[in-house]
Amino acid sequence: MKQHPLLVTRLGHRRSVAPRLHGVRYGRRAIPNRAITSSVRCETKTVGLVWITGVSGTGKSTVRVELATRGYQSFDTDEDGIAVWRRRTTGAEVYDPGDGNHPDTWLQDHCWTINRPRVEQLARMARDEVVFLCGSVENEDEVWELFDIVICLVLDESTLRERLAGRTTNQFGKAPGELDVILGWNRTIEATYQGFGAVVVNADQALTDVVDEILANLGAESPNT
Repeated sequence: MKQHPLLVTRLGHRRSVAPRLHGVRYGRRAIPNRAITSSVRCETKTVGLVWITGVSGTGKSTVRVELATRGYQSFDTDEDGIAVWRRRTTGAEVYDPGDGNHPDTWLQDHCWTINRPRVEQLARMARDEVVFLCGSVENEDEVWELFDIVICLVLDESTLRERLAGRTTNQFGKAPGELDVILGWNRTIEATYQGFGAVVVNADQALTDVVDEILANLGAESPNT
């Protein structure tokens, strides 16, 4: 994680929430050695870019809506076009209608990738306020240093299966092959992100409690209050 220059100059120090990371591959993502530093309260204001991640079905998009309702600048990699599907062989962008009708080899042939310039824009915005970005991407390592803190949402496998089967806003994970991949990631994600120094939040709570816990880890108050 970066040492946010504005945080340091305003407060004079930063609060570290993690040791240095070790290069570990999660799924197909190799995370580089970086230190996570939290957003920092400067007088009465919290600033910094917060990455809220977790496997598909943990409620990232729902959390984003709740944060927006509370007055925070919050963005979603899926809904805000900050991530796209690309061919692994060529890197070419691929249109996905979102109907879930993927061939069995879809994840072998395509990767869900984030747009670094868009994240850089959010990082600049986060010099003056706290900004949330919610999502999960394969090339997380390419933007890792832009985040001030990482929040990882986790669920037990039974609850995750129920959510994936019942949701209507996103078809990803309903195909057997995609479900197997998601469940495989889910078995290792908590330990993996704890090893990165991320804050792990149990998403099997009421939505308001999940968001309250996220904000408590930042020392943040709602801008609407």
